[in-house]
Amino acid sequence: MQCEDKLKPMELEFLRRLDEIREFDFVGFRAEPMPRGGIAISRYGQLRGVWTEDDWVMFWQPTSAEAPVRHAATIDEALRQTMRIVLMSLKVRKLRSAGRAA
Repeated sequence: MQCEDKLKPMELEFLRRLDEIREFDFVGFRAEPMPRGGIAISRYGQLRGVWTEDDWVMFWQPTSAEAPVRHAATIDEALRQTMRIVLMSLKVRKLRSAGRAA
């Protein structure tokens, strides 16, 4: 990918390690490098937020106004927070499905 040329070393490692997590892709999430740096996280084509690295700290900027901005000092912490976002998304979907069935 040509966008990977714009990624910083910490973003590249984050993207590589996120690609290794099968569950991330299995539930419809994708991580893609952005043209000017950063990693876009989307689910079924809907952008959820962007991870960017600034001075060796990862920052999560969500697309939703209600979702909190997050930061992570390590790649492991950013991966944990990303999977927490995935889990919260799946819980919301499950609750919405249960509400329709009632």
